[in-house]
Amino acid sequence: MAKGTENSVEVEQAVSEVQQENESCVIPAEAGKVNSELPDSSKIHSHSKRVSFTTGDSRAEKAGLQENSYKDVEEELRMLRRLLKEKNNREDYENKKKERREICREIFKKNRFVDIAFIVDCTYSMEPWINEVESKIDRCIDKIEQYVSRVSVGEEPVVRMAFVGYGDFAVEQDDSEMGWSAGFVHAADADAVPGKYKHLQLDFTTDRDAFHDHLANLKCMDGGDYAEDVISGLELATKLSWEQGYATTRLVIHFAEAPGHGAEMQPDEGAWDGVELEDSIPELDFFPDGDPKDRDIQYFLSRLKCTNRVCKYWMFHVPSHHWTKSETGDHVILTHRMADAFKKAIDDAEFIDEQDLSDIGDIAWAIVGSVTQSVSHVSRKTATAAFEGPASASSEISCGSSCSRAGIVFQPGKPNWETVELEKATRNMECKKFKDIEELREILIKKLPSEDPNKAIRKVFKWNDRGYALIKRAPNPFSDSGASRLAYYGVRSVLDRNTQETVQKPVVLKQFKSMARGANREKNYLRLLASQTVASKLAEMFEAKIQKLWNEGTLDHLPGKIHVVKAHLVTFRNDDKVENFFLEPELQGDVEFMKFEGNTGAVRERINVLEAFKHFSYDASERMVVVTDLQGVKRYNERSRRMEYTITDPVVLTNDGGVFGDEDLGTEGIKDRFINHSCNEICRKMRLQRHANQVRQLVLDGENLAFEGSRQSVDDDDHGRFHAVRLKELVDMLLGNDIDVVVCLNEKYRKLYKNPGTATSLKLNEICGAILEDFRALEALDGYGVMNWIRTTTSDSNADERAIINYCFQTSAFLVTNDKPNDWVAQKLVNRDWMDSMVLRCVFWPRSAWFFDRVRNPTDEAVETLKKLNIYEGQLASA
Repeated sequence: MAKGTENSVEVEQAVSEVQQENESCVIPAEAGKVNSELPDSSKIHSHSKRVSFTTGDSRAEKAGLQENSYKDVEEELRMLRRLLKEKNNREDYENKKKERREICREIFKKNRFVDIAFIVDCTYSMEPWINEVESKIDRCIDKIEQYVSRVSVGEEPVVRMAFVGYGDFAVEQDDSEMGWSAGFVHAADADAVPGKYKHLQLDFTTDRDAFHDHLANLKCMDGGDYAEDVISGLELATKLSWEQGYATTRLVIHFAEAPGHGAEMQPDEGAWDGVELEDSIPELDFFPDGDPKDRDIQYFLSRLKCTNRVCKYWMFHVPSHHWTKSETGDHVILTHRMADAFKKAIDDAEFIDEQDLSDIGDIAWAIVGSVTQSVSHVSRKTATAAFEGPASASSEISCGSSCSRAGIVFQPGKPNWETVELEKATRNMECKKFKDIEELREILIKKLPSEDPNKAIRKVFKWNDRGYALIKRAPNPFSDSGASRLAYYGVRSVLDRNTQETVQKPVVLKQFKSMARGANREKNYLRLLASQTVASKLAEMFEAKIQKLWNEGTLDHLPGKIHVVKAHLVTFRNDDKVENFFLEPELQGDVEFMKFEGNTGAVRERINVLEAFKHFSYDASERMVVVTDLQGVKRYNERSRRMEYTITDPVVLTNDGGVFGDEDLGTEGIKDRFINHSCNEICRKMRLQRHANQVRQLVLDGENLAFEGSRQSVDDDDHGRFHAVRLKELVDMLLGNDIDVVVCLNEKYRKLYKNPGTATSLKLNEICGAILEDFRALEALDGYGVMNWIRTTTSDSNADERAIINYCFQTSAFLVTNDKPNDWVAQKLVNRDWMDSMVLRCVFWPRSAWFFDRVRNPTDEAVETLKKLNIYEGQLASA
């Protein structure tokens, strides 16, 4: 066929396709100039008529058509095809985003069902602890239900509780020959357990009264030796009616003061350091060979995990009432080795979690914290499993997975590198950092949705391939990094620029644990490399903000410095096998690798600078991303006198979800993370905007609340003196109940303790009647990071009130004040609806506690709303 005919047919076919699709084509606004220059179908059709001819170049020449006519039309068609492809990619992106969001919402809704089984040592020494559980369980369940309701998108929570108690074997003297070899004692009632503990058991129920009655009527029993029959508690727990509930979150909370039977469960000698002992270390266990009935602890733990589908086993270490530390007087904990034995038996350190209880008062927060953390963990894990790509292994909720590597042998130590072969990685790729937030917005909002999802991350982020790398890698992993990746020790050969000699740098190589098809694909690694790069850039921005506030004098001290390690993608090619790995420098710190925040968002160790960084990442990125799941090492830098936190494998959540892997759960994941966030001094000094899912703040109108009247009268406006001590008492009470507080106070009162000797301060002190205790209270409040010092720069008498109200509007906070409601409404500072729903009337009586005046309290409906938001609770009102 002649060249002209081929072109004509090709153009006509293309035009036909364009005419069919052009009717519904919506060109994205981002196309800008291209959109205005886009020819319509009739124009392109006229082009096709002009260039359409039958055969022979002579006719074309006679018609005066030039070869570039074909090029013009083909260029326009290519442009149309590109725009249509982008449109289809965007539609596909939006559909997947909606689908992901709906799946997340449905999964989070299902997590309203929670089962909690308490396993408790019911010997006499535990009676005070059991009584405390009975007295606090209502408050605990209220808190848990509030949390579950928020996690489950407002669904009504269903919490079932069960109780399993255990004691110990009756010990008898045995003078037989066998008794001599066994230490003269035997378990007299071995055949009776666990049946003899049946009266201590209550199966799952949602009836709080029934649970109360069971604990109130519980009769504790005597033990034999100090060690207890723990394994009977496990056996009875496996027989509870787990299968009759709908719970996605099933957990065990085990209160243990004494270890179980068996030498492997007894405390080591180090546990007795500094303990007051009459003579030598006491013998706690008459049965060092283990359970007198030869039951296997691994069997019952496995049944709980696999058959009963318990997601978390919490062991609460109760301090022994028998022995105390000589220097501090603290009671010693003797059950840590039992927890280690449990972890070894189940071969899953993540399944068993621990909590030390120092006092009976710790019970309530320990129960609430463990349950809420577990609920969040299951929510994220289940949601991740729903989107599980080949690369995700963290979603393996069951006991096994066909996609996981079988028979992994871990090698905790480093190998002898002289015996390990040096390999050549054919690729060494890193992700370049974005310049600013505008570039990040361009990447996430404009470019990413238009690209082919299989190539999007590679195309929208910038990459740098540094060529080959020479690496030695250990044959066996030393850990499973985050349960989704295997981590290997390695060394990398690099050239020292100063000495021009080759040196060995310690590195860590990480590979996805999953062996499913496609798990080792490049795109799965590039997603996480990009997310780590985003986190690293935001950490740099956070440090710059910290330094700016420090130089301005806004921060009283420099908090810790955060550094996110830079990762590379390296590829090894051996014969037909291609293996991809993350490559990171080996972390060096003063402490072992630790999770500062679990992958549930629950805080393991509340470190203000890390909490603030998580919040900052969301605020500074204009609410596009959140950096969370913070883990790594920390060390103190003597030179800068700052703690340094080196973070690896962070999770970056986006609004759309799925951008940075299966753990990116989108909007629902971000909401879940902010449930666990509490703003601190750094958040406030940075003026970070609160997320709607955070527990609401209480803003205290400090100037009104801190003035003490001379008479015990609600209507007394004759202020006696400024009383910062009382204001601090209120703040301490609120903070003690985990209520986020901001105190608004005029800057002039700061001078009372900052510059007490100036004439202004002396005059102010004379007018206000403040005393030394008030100075100390103000300084303490400022140190808490709760103060929002209002600087009045005008003669406007309402300037302070207006500043407070604006702050409340911006943060959706509730205001506690003594001002009469009509004053602000009459001055048109606020409307009546806002006063009724957002303002709490608080009155101070000089010789009593703070309380809310019942005459000027919010409406009953408003109070109920505040209760649901975890703001207005009984502890804020006195009888």
